[in-house]
Formats: sequence, structure tokens, C-alpha cells
Amino acid sequence: MTTTIGETTQVAHLSSLNVRPAIDEEWVIHNIYIPIGSTVEIYRWNDIGTTPEILITKVSNSMLFQSFHCTLDEFIIVKNISGASIYISYDGVVM
Repeated sequence: MTTTIGETTQVAHLSSLNVRPAIDEEWVIHNIYIPIGSTVEIYRWNDIGTTPEILITKVSNSMLFQSFHCTLDEFIIVKNISGASIYISYDGVVM
């Protein structure tokens, strides 16, 4: 059985939101929401140090219907580069 997850967080300019589950959980993130006119960079991160932080994309609109697989060690980072604080949201399922 899967459970839906979601979070909305205020993120300051040049700060980041880690989309990272707790230990022993796996998430599939389907949507990342940002305000119209805002810009973020989305990175892939491997916390065990075997790969560097990798820029996936730079977007100025919400990313819907995606499939980002996240674990405690492999997760995504959403960095606000909009010039001001914004609210960033995401949702998906716990596997």
C-alpha cells in the first residue's frame, strides 16, 4: 500500500529544500510546485559521496507529472534562485 506525501516550505533566495525521506522510506515525487515567475534549480544528490551533486534542470515553472525516486541517500535538492523568498511544494507517494 502506498501513502501520499506533500510539503510546502518557504525557501529564502539561494537556499535549498531537500526532498529527502526518513530512513527506511522510499518516495516517488510526482510534482514540484513553484510560484509563477520564480526560478529554481533541481539537483540530484548522492549522500554517500559516490557521485557529485548533479544539476538536473533549471526551471521557471512548476514540474508536474515527474518521477523522482528519492531515498535517504539518493534525493533531490530544489534551490531557489528567484531573488526573493518563495514557497516550494512537492507531492508524491511513499513506496
